[in-house]
Amino acid sequence: SSTTMSFTMYEMARNPDLQQRLREEVREAFLSNDGKVTYEMIMGLKYMDNVVKEVLRHYPPLPFLDRVCTPKAGEEGYSLKAFNMDFNVPANMPIYIPQQAIQMDPQHFKDPETFNPDRFLPENKHENNMNAYM
Repeated sequence: SSTTMSFTMYEMARNPDLQQRLREEVREAFLSNDGKVTYEMIMGLKYMDNVVKEVLRHYPPLPFLDRVCTPKAGEEGYSLKAFNMDFNVPANMPIYIPQQAIQMDPQHFKDPETFNPDRFLPENKHENNMNAYM
């Protein structure tokens, strides 16, 4: 989206070292593909993928997600006992998930305020709760 592209440009302007790394990846991809843009070339831009993921972690298009509890047929709500919580979410209750707050929580992401696309590298994923990334 335009929001994601705008925040990507913003972060690249704030982090010239990351911008240079991204430019080099794109340049190498172009050179190795005779200057042609292909699906395979785009899919091979791993650092670009990590940059976009980090932009979406910092600046999600929607800061929260909203849902409505829709229990299984014949049930009056949704029990959270499976999650060791003695609570039942009533049918039709609105539920709000604070996506931005979760993704910026130091409990889930190490040093969450720092723009760090490398947190999405396979060797670094263990340092963060990737289940919190939406």
